[in-house]
Parts: sequence; C-alpha cells; structure tokens
Amino acid sequence: MKREYPAGPKISFPLAIARQMLPQIFAFDWLAFALDVSRRYGDIAHHRLGPLHVYLLNSPESIRQVLVEEREKFNKARFLKRGFGPFVGNGLFTSDGELWRRQRKLMQPTFRHDKLGRYGEITVTHALRLMDSFRDGEVREINADMMNLTLGVVVKSLFGAEIKSGRNDIGALMMAVLDASNQRLNSAVQVPSWVPTRRNLRERRAVARIEALLRTLTEERRTDAEPRDDLLATLLQLWMKKATPRCPISSFATK
Repeated sequence: MKREYPAGPKISFPLAIARQMLPQIFAFDWLAFALDVSRRYGDIAHHRLGPLHVYLLNSPESIRQVLVEEREKFNKARFLKRGFGPFVGNGLFTSDGELWRRQRKLMQPTFRHDKLGRYGEITVTHALRLMDSFRDGEVREINADMMNLTLGVVVKSLFGAEIKSGRNDIGALMMAVLDASNQRLNSAVQVPSWVPTRRNLRERRAVARIEALLRTLTEERRTDAEPRDDLLATLLQLWMKKATPRCPISSFATK
C-alpha cells in the first residue's frame, strides 16, 4: 500500500544542492519560502529533498504535539547532530531519550516562569546598551552586533556574569563555530570535522578558546561567596557531588 503524505511544494534536488554550494549565485530566502508554504498548504506541509522527507508545521497545536505532548515519538534529526555535535557534544541540544530527560530536568529550574521576567529585563538592558553605541551615519556589521548582544544576554542570564572585555573577539569565535556548523548542515559533500581543513581548524581553535572562557567563569564563581540560583550554580552543585576535575559545563555537554 502506497504511503500518503501531506500536500506540499515540489523541490528540485539539483537546484537545492546548487543553492547550498553556491549561495552567492543562487540566493534563497528561507523565511519567504516558509511563509509561502504555510499560506498555500496550511498547517502541515511535506516535501522531498533527495532522500529526505521534510515536514513543515505551521500551527501551534501541531508544534506542541511534537515538542510537548508526544515528544518521545520524535528524535532529533541526524543532520542536526552532525552539524552541531562537534561543538555542543551530546548535550541538551542534540541528545534524545533518557539522557535528554535527565539534562532537561537539570536545567528546568533555570527556566521557571518567575525567572523569565528577569531574563526579559536583562535582554532589554543589553539591547538599549547596544543602541546607545550606534552613531549617525556609521555602517554596522549587524551579524556581529546581534551575536555580541546574544552572548551578553546568555552569559548574564545563565551564568550571572558580564563580558567586560574581548566581546568582539568572543563574537568572532562564535561566528567561526557557526560557520563550520552551517557547512556541515548544508554541504552536499560531507567533510568530517577531524579533517584539518581551514574551516575545521578555525572551529577547533574557537572551541578551545570558548571552553577556556567557560573555565574562567567557573573558577570565578567557585571563589564567589554570594549565593546564586542560575544555571552555573546548578551545574557547580552537580559537579561537586560527582567530584570530577572537569569543568562542569564541559561535563554537562558530554563529548
């Protein structure tokens, strides 16, 4: 019996590969594509991309069903793990099943409703600080600005710290990591992360420096007598119970 799929657009696989390999020539607007699909095909759409079956969910009810109500039936895609695994390891972003549940339970107190308002205040404060740095007539690199803004918000919200210096350097490190991850996600020819290409070497150096920054934040917190209730405090408590010499953040994102 032939399996039936929801209606959806027809995708040219050779053209999709060309767009991935030559984005400067074959420009593609993913947001416009997703909006067009939602308008034409409704709540659930399906299309083939070579051997892959891709589903686009466009209703809150369907998204809740996948992410909350029946999440045990859905695993993260292999290409997602391949793309981000060399950086985040087997952490919350790429794990499934029992490991994901343990990590999710560990992080859940950090995202209680009573804390979300505080994170919103932090986001507004950092956004206003960025806006105050703008000058009339100047040209800004918006990717770098948004990366630095995001880093500042995340570090303050989850680790209770401020990036006092080297903010632009840290943003560049994250851009190097994301560049390598995007290459693994989008490339038709997969080059393993251990192959010493220029992009892979740049990613390794960036990951090493980011881990050094996290170790510094951890050591500073260990010597801080002020009680905290953020993610780093939770990880430190778990780390002390295990009595392991590794950085708690590195231990959490198990390689």
